[in-house]
Amino acid sequence: MSDLNECHVCGKTIRGEWDSQVYLGMETGELSKSGIHRWLIYDKHIKCSPSRAQRIIHRKYPRVFDSRERFDIRLWDEDERNRWVKIYTEAWVRLQIEYNPKWKNNYARHEKN
Repeated sequence: MSDLNECHVCGKTIRGEWDSQVYLGMETGELSKSGIHRWLIYDKHIKCSPSRAQRIIHRKYPRVFDSRERFDIRLWDEDERNRWVKIYTEAWVRLQIEYNPKWKNNYARHEKN
């Protein structure tokens, strides 16, 4: 039986909701926010899901590419690519602000100034 906080791809600990591809899926609306997916889907780091991670384009997120032709976002229609990059990047930022303690502290300080 797998530990719920263990990435089923690399085997390392998923540090929190901000690093979880299940929580990212709930934030993008692709998975129900009921949370049932947390118990039914083997979770992994966002970066360990390159088909999803490549859609996050943010200065604080390392660039990921999925070279599998079927999933490579660089081969998509530009409008479709831009749409999914916006959805995923905004969802990732919301996860950071909501759950990542490093972001929460920095975001709170930034909002006060």
